[in-house]
Amino acid sequence: MMISNKYSTKPVYVNNPFSKEAVSSFKSDWIDYREKGVRMIVEETGEVMDFKKPESSVQVFEDTARFVKFYAGFGEQFRKLKESGQSIFWFIFLKRLKRNRDFVYIDMAECVAYCGWKSKTGFYTGLCDLIEHDFIAKKAQEENCFFINITLFFNGSRKHLQVFRDWVTAEKAKVPPEVNKLQDKNTGGQLESEKGGE
Repeated sequence: MMISNKYSTKPVYVNNPFSKEAVSSFKSDWIDYREKGVRMIVEETGEVMDFKKPESSVQVFEDTARFVKFYAGFGEQFRKLKESGQSIFWFIFLKRLKRNRDFVYIDMAECVAYCGWKSKTGFYTGLCDLIEHDFIAKKAQEENCFFINITLFFNGSRKHLQVFRDWVTAEKAKVPPEVNKLQDKNTGGQLESEKGGE
C-alpha cells in the first residue's frame, strides 16, 4: 500500500506527547474536615456521599480542567483544521473515542466510507492535518493507533489516566509520611475520586 510521503515522515511516540501539558492543570490542595463532615457528589454516577469527620486535614487531588468533552482552547485549534482534518476528527469523536482512554484506533476503510471519500488521499491529508495541529500523534509499534491530545478533548475523566496517577504519587512524595498515613486511614487507601466505584 502506498502511503503519502508526508504522512510517513510524521514522528512516532511510545508515550502520549500531550500528557506533560495536561499535568499543568492538575491541582493538589488541603481540606480541613475537623469542624464538620463533607458531602461529595460522584461525577460519574451523580451519587451523593457523606463522609465522617476525619481526625485531621487530608490532602486531596483534583483535575482542575472543566469536566467537559472539549477543554478550553479546543475551538480555536479546531478552526485551523482543513475540511479533511475536521471530517476525520468527527469520525474519531463519534465512532472511535473510548471512555477514559488517551488513544484511538482508526480504520482507514471505515473512515473513508464515513467521510464519503472515493480515495485514500483525503484520509492521509486529514491525518497529517490533525497531527500538524496537535490533535493526534502516531503511536509506536501499533499501526493505525494514535494518541489523542488530552488537553483538547477527552471522553471521561483524566483522573483515570496513568499520567494523573503518576502526578499524585509525585505529590504525595512531597508530604510527610505520617500525613499520608492519615490520609490512607481516612480514605481507605483510595483517592476521593475513586470512592463510589465506576
